[in-house]
Order: sequence, then structure tokens, then C-alpha cells
Amino acid sequence: RDPEAVGNGGWYEILTVDSAVQVTLTINYTGTGGAQVYTGRKVYTGNIFDYWRTQTFFDAQPDDKDLWFATNGVDDIQEWDGVTNHVTDLGATLSFTCKELALYKNLMIYGNIIEDTGELKPTTIKNSDAGKPKDLAGGIAGEFVISDSVDPIVSMFPLGDNLIIYGQRSAILTQFLGTPLVFIFRTAIAGIGPITGRLVADFGDFHEFIGPDTQYRFDGTAVTEIGGHVWREVLRTADP
Repeated sequence: RDPEAVGNGGWYEILTVDSAVQVTLTINYTGTGGAQVYTGRKVYTGNIFDYWRTQTFFDAQPDDKDLWFATNGVDDIQEWDGVTNHVTDLGATLSFTCKELALYKNLMIYGNIIEDTGELKPTTIKNSDAGKPKDLAGGIAGEFVISDSVDPIVSMFPLGDNLIIYGQRSAILTQFLGTPLVFIFRTAIAGIGPITGRLVADFGDFHEFIGPDTQYRFDGTAVTEIGGHVWREVLRTADP
């Protein structure tokens, strides 16, 4: 951004970064003079449907920092240490992005993976090494397909000693074992799930979510229909 420029309110779009000291703009620069101070920012490509999921990883190693992570499933995963005046794009560090994030057992869990090659892995999670949220190669880091269905991961929340991985038509109970298996997966709910990850509420010892026909409560063992007299009519008349 050039405060003195006309352009789009002083903002110009960069077409290409040609070198450490040169960029090419999409339109001609209308200002004059050199040796000026400019501001550059990254514009994300996701829209209102690509909502951001965030997690804070405390005492992340090897630097013993608290790190904030954010993903919208379209752009690269972002990181912030709470100190610097900008976030860090992890595209060069991680070779994938994801639609969901969860902190579980001192591991960062990445769910519904989109590889940089374009390969979609909607039922896959990747877990970091213990205490190292960006280490996807060392220690107990791994990659797992959570089920043999095609139900995409839409949300992930801890529940007691487990991690619940929700699909639109399922809930997978994930338990940490450590090496060599790392996790075991068990289908806790089949045929019911949240219609979107935005519609899961975490109350600590239970979750509530809006399914395709009504609202449900899940405590890790049993799923119970609640508020049916309200939600059946709401969902029946709601615009998709």
C-alpha cells in the first residue's frame, strides 16, 4: 500500500514477486518518486463458507512458545506467536492445508487434508509429534484414515480422554495409545452427525450439535435427541 497513491484507495495488487527488491503490479503505479515506505499484505482466497478454525498450542517446542494456528481449508495454515506484528504462512513448512484443527494429548491434529498436489483426503487426519505442532515427520507423527466411509471430517473436539471426530453422518471416537499404534478409532455414531462444523457446541463433558433433522446431545457414549419440537420445523423450513 502506498499512502500517496491513487489506485484502489492506495492499494495495488501484486501480479508477481520478481525478486527481493522488485514486484510487478496488475496496473501501472500512479505515484512518483522512490525511496518511499510501502506496506504489503496477503489477501486470503476463502469466502464466507470457508470459515476459520483456530487452536492455541501452549509451550510448543523447540522454542517453548505459545503458538496460535488458523486454517480455512483453502489457504495455507497460518501461525502467530502473539508477539510479532504479523502471522506466518506455513505453506513452505507444511505440504498441505486442512479444514479442521484440534489440540489433543499435546499433539496438533489436522483433519480433512488437502495436499499441495491437489489430492483431497476428507477422512484423513495428520498428527504432529508430541509437543511439536509443526513436526509432521519425527517421533510419533503420523497420518491416518479414520474410517472406510466417504463421510468428510467437519469438526473435531476433545471429550474426556478421547477426541471426537465428527462427519456429517458420523462421530468417530479416537483414543490415544502411543507407539506403535498411536490411535484407535471406533464409530460411536453412525447415520447422524452435524450438518456443518459450525453447529457443534463443546460443553466440556458433552457436545451438542445440529443434525439434518433435529438437535442432538452426545456424551461420548450415548446420543440423545433434544429440542425436536423446535429444530424439526426450523430445519424443515430453513434455506439450504
